[in-house]
Amino acid sequence: MSFKCALHNSALFKIAQTIRVARGVFLFTFLMGSQLGWSSPNLARFVSGQSGVVDLDSQQVSWCAGLPSLGSVCGAGLGLCSLALLGSRNSIILVLGLMTAKWIMWLFADSAAHVYLFQWICGLSNIMGMNLFSLYLGDVSPADLRGTIISVCLNGHSVGLLVATLVETHLERRHSVPLYLLLTSTAIGLFLWVRDSPYHLIKRGRRREAELAIAAYFPRCDPVDKYAEISDYVTRSQSSATSSLKSLAVELKDGVVRRGMLVVFLVFAIPQLSGYLVMIFYAEQIFSKSASADLMAPRLFVNCMFAASCLATCCCVKLIDHIGRRKLFVVSSLGTCLSLSGLAAHFHLLERDDAIDSEVASYLRYLPIVCMPLYMAFSSVGYLSVPAATLSELVPANLRSVAVCLSCLSMAVPGFCVTKLYQPACDYLGEAWPFWIYAAFTLTALPVSLLLLPETKGKSLLEIQNDLQN
Repeated sequence: MSFKCALHNSALFKIAQTIRVARGVFLFTFLMGSQLGWSSPNLARFVSGQSGVVDLDSQQVSWCAGLPSLGSVCGAGLGLCSLALLGSRNSIILVLGLMTAKWIMWLFADSAAHVYLFQWICGLSNIMGMNLFSLYLGDVSPADLRGTIISVCLNGHSVGLLVATLVETHLERRHSVPLYLLLTSTAIGLFLWVRDSPYHLIKRGRRREAELAIAAYFPRCDPVDKYAEISDYVTRSQSSATSSLKSLAVELKDGVVRRGMLVVFLVFAIPQLSGYLVMIFYAEQIFSKSASADLMAPRLFVNCMFAASCLATCCCVKLIDHIGRRKLFVVSSLGTCLSLSGLAAHFHLLERDDAIDSEVASYLRYLPIVCMPLYMAFSSVGYLSVPAATLSELVPANLRSVAVCLSCLSMAVPGFCVTKLYQPACDYLGEAWPFWIYAAFTLTALPVSLLLLPETKGKSLLEIQNDLQN
């Protein structure tokens, strides 16, 4: 009996339902990461003529790399509608359905058009999922653990990148696709098993279900007080908004709302402008063009690079709630800038035939081996977790659909421009200049962090809105 009481009073038991949700979200982010990890080995095979599906030239491969971002534009509108109508949990289930259809299509793909459509759906589902899971976790996680739980679940993204790269390198699609379908089916079952967000239930007027959700997700809180707090948050968010576009425009004129939307836009756009998708999609090709290609097989290096990303996210899951959102975003900015500068310097010296052979410059051939994994590590630590936490914290409940649409567009447009223009930029400017440009863009995170991004660690959603109003 004493053992049962101790178990019931333990911290883990008190957030057992949230942990159950986190398991599903971890698998969900794993599937999102696997969609991106699929690209690196397959795009390299398409352009080299070693694919058993279809052969593509460099121009077609650049479109394959850019199409996920175009799909993200459509995902912005679909995410807005699905969140408003279905809520975050049911919208995640919808995204998993899209992933299932996409993998089935890849199993039977036999033309460039099929590959284009596959990549387009990949972008649509990824962009929706990246925003929806953070909103769902933000609603059901305790305030003091919200950032840590989001960071833990984002580990799935890095693990998915690594596993998909290994799977696509060593398995044929007739063996890999059933594995992906099994995982998506498992994820759908996990999300059907858990309860919806109490914020969404209260917003829809489903009081009894909301009370049960509060009891499940916040057992450490008084259920009456927590219900009143969530109701106050939802009511305050809805008090000045109706369904008309005119009232929505009035709401968006509020200075606090505008600042929150601006921060959401910037923290989602900056990682894309820093070349995050380029480093994933073109990882094998970038390394093959470097002077380090004779030191390690490109495919092996890509696996090691994504393994470094996994290790970094696993070691730093508590940083977001320990040092805070602002400092973590600054750390990611400085780390990615240093990594990109080292990679740019390597290609700059490589283009100078007399410099790369000098005694000092010969050591710089190791820069890609160091800088590319470092870039992925620093990006995974802050550039993924901080935007995800910010979206769930800074935007009022009635404007979350608008914020999801905005964040999707802020990733889609820069992401498309960066990935589509990378290959032409290399052809006309050289291999070094794209990385210099990405390094300059990533430094914009410094003024955003220091001047605009508020510190929200350890605060409830209501407390955050009160602080922003004051």
